Amino acid sequence: MSYRPHSTSSAIVLLADFVWVNYAKQVISSAHFAGGWNGDYVLLSVDVAESDLRWFRDRGVYVFQCPDLSEVIRVPKDKIQTTLYRIWMFSESFNRWEYLIYLDLDVIVKGDLSYLLTHKKIMAARDSNRNSLDWQLKGEEFVLDSRVLNQYHDLKKSYDLEGDSFNAGIMSVHSSQIGKSVFDELCEMYREYVDIFSSRLQDQPLLNFYFYHEWVKMPAQFNVFVNFSKINYYKPAEKIDAIISHFAGTKLNHKPWHPENPWYHLWKSNFDRIEEFDQCSLKWPAKTLPHQEIEKYSEELEQGWERMRKDMKNFHSKLWLLKNPSRWGIVANEHIGKLFNREV
Repeated sequence: MSYRPHSTSSAIVLLADFVWVNYAKQVISSAHFAGGWNGDYVLLSVDVAESDLRWFRDRGVYVFQCPDLSEVIRVPKDKIQTTLYRIWMFSESFNRWEYLIYLDLDVIVKGDLSYLLTHKKIMAARDSNRNSLDWQLKGEEFVLDSRVLNQYHDLKKSYDLEGDSFNAGIMSVHSSQIGKSVFDELCEMYREYVDIFSSRLQDQPLLNFYFYHEWVKMPAQFNVFVNFSKINYYKPAEKIDAIISHFAGTKLNHKPWHPENPWYHLWKSNFDRIEEFDQCSLKWPAKTLPHQEIEKYSEELEQGWERMRKDMKNFHSKLWLLKNPSRWGIVANEHIGKLFNREV
């Protein structure tokens, strides 16, 4: 079998603290064996013991030990979560690579990632459930605090808060978006809006607002939200040909490493294979698709959202008919039955 040559022009970036660092191994394994990744790997380390980092160093993974962001940004420690540390990938230390692909640790790579190395802006998928910029700030837990409200209204003057937002769990970043000035400006923006950004997802609203005009839509096939597939694509996840499966969600069994998760066996298989990982023996991707086919399939996936909304709108109309005694109630009941029994 022939092997691919190693490339130093791009890197996959992972972020982990001492709790999550072990899960980074599965991502590397799936990117190597299924994705055929032939670039570098970088681990953003937050309070990880040197004994745990040695495994990565010994296998050629670049380890960047992140300085304390609360001191760099000059905000209280309780305003900083681990996820915010991903902004270090925009600092000048990462200019050595032309492209960086950031991957959350709750993903499984299933195919070739080369499409993600084709744009010179931030490439990211629309956020799950088509969440707007407004949702990135407020969600369902908006705190009615005067400082938060003032920052909210300040942002509303300059941005269309009803517009699309992107999911920061999987991103492709070109070197033109990396550098000391970018990192400094990200820190400054977070410090300015710390009350409202820290009340939600911290890094995701920050990146969305900073790169407001600088991102392009990533094909949905590269960020399939497994736990919310019926909402986002109107399909069960097992019927979706994902290149990257993303297990975003707050419940424990949402994660692929949970034994009760339907994808646990694939995750465990990748994790167990990590000791075979060797950057000198680079594999070919398990799945490679033409770019045009990726774009077409991804558009079809996203159209599922519109179909879901249309059917739910019809469903609510029919539900109203059921609550109102009339001859139309029988018809409405029949249609609701068809809706929930239809194949997706």
